[in-house]
Amino acid sequence: MPISAHFENDNHLVIWTFEGRWTWDDYYSQRDTINHKIEEMPHLVNMIVDITNGSILPQNVLSHTGTAVRKAPHNLGVIVIVGPSLILRTFFQFFKRMYGMFQPEQDKNLHMVSTLQEAHAILHQKLPKND
Repeated sequence: MPISAHFENDNHLVIWTFEGRWTWDDYYSQRDTINHKIEEMPHLVNMIVDITNGSILPQNVLSHTGTAVRKAPHNLGVIVIVGPSLILRTFFQFFKRMYGMFQPEQDKNLHMVSTLQEAHAILHQKLPKND
């Protein structure tokens, strides 16, 4: 399957991985299950979306992005998208604006980086400190 998702860190983190060519049907077949699991958690769940090995985005990305944003779980924390391509960075700017329109309180929690290491560093920075 070109899209997989799994939980880590005692279910405080979900990592999506997109490999090769994928379709919106591939995404939706995973999304509903993952979102349901996130919504059942009594805490915030952060997300890494790794698209470094994915192909170009499928058709109708704008309409599907709006749906993804509107269906985001209420307890979704920081989202870090990993993907170095210029096209994806441009799309990310659009996605961030859409996300900010539907969930303005979350705008500051959406990031894009080039590597998984950077993604984990951002999440580590954002986690509450136990002093």
